[in-house]
Amino acid sequence: MRARGALQLQRPGAALFPAPGTNQADIQVNLLPKDERSDQSHEIAKRVRMAIDPIGDRYGARLKVAEIPPGPPVLQTLVAEVYGPDYNQQIETARQIRDDFEQTPGVVDVDCYVDDPQTEYRFVVDKEQAALNGIDADQIAQTLRMGGSVVGLAHQPKEKEDVDIMLELPRADRTSVANLGELRLISRSGSLVPLSELVHVDQGTIVQTIYHKNLKRVVYVTGDVAGNWRARCTP
Repeated sequence: MRARGALQLQRPGAALFPAPGTNQADIQVNLLPKDERSDQSHEIAKRVRMAIDPIGDRYGARLKVAEIPPGPPVLQTLVAEVYGPDYNQQIETARQIRDDFEQTPGVVDVDCYVDDPQTEYRFVVDKEQAALNGIDADQIAQTLRMGGSVVGLAHQPKEKEDVDIMLELPRADRTSVANLGELRLISRSGSLVPLSELVHVDQGTIVQTIYHKNLKRVVYVTGDVAGNWRARCTP
């Protein structure tokens, strides 16, 4: 029976219906109708949060447990918007507000819409070496995509949505740039050429996401209300 209530475990930095991404995911848990279960959805969410928070702390991940509300998607129950002429100062102010949220009794799932620095590696094709070996850029790109890419869709009769078919190398072979550099491509002569001889790697930082509202730069700070405080805040 389809649940009338639902819990959603999601990554921070998104509305309650996040788009998929390589660094984020959400799990939706459908609950039985309230007359078929002994606990309210909020109590279930509270227990789930207590169970998964230590996991997030262990791996440096940020987790949220959200009860999907009726109506259109929202950022969170509590939302602070920080504007200003200096974006770095906006970030600093937002972090101060985040600290205040975290120290406020009853406020949980605190998040600040500021991306952590993420390293980016760009594999740039050495066109001269590739041409000498009779290997084109498409071959190199296809080889790199073997690190983990969707190659098709499979339909399962009992599933509501198609399931991605992933083609990927074993984890041990794709955990570092050096591992990927050991991949081999077939040259025009039939010999195997290491990928590292056909590309050079540029290291940089992924461009930080900057949010806007009404054409102005904004930094959001969000949080939810849990426990007895939730009852006091509910009109």
